[in-house]
Amino acid sequence: MKYNKLKNKTVEELKEEILLKCKELSDNGRRKEVVEIVKQHNENDANPNNIKNKTVAEKVLSALEEL
Repeated sequence: MKYNKLKNKTVEELKEEILLKCKELSDNGRRKEVVEIVKQHNENDANPNNIKNKTVAEKVLSALEEL
């Protein structure tokens, strides 16, 4: 996903995309990697629903897209 496309989205919109991507990756056996990525960027909190910051959401989504 292009970084510029992320810039125009709200935190809530980014979280929706993150949740969809987390489910897709988890369903494909990548749950452990998903948890680590979210924790790494979200103050050691693995729950993507707890992302409050747009910058964090952008970083998480970009990292998930690279998997």
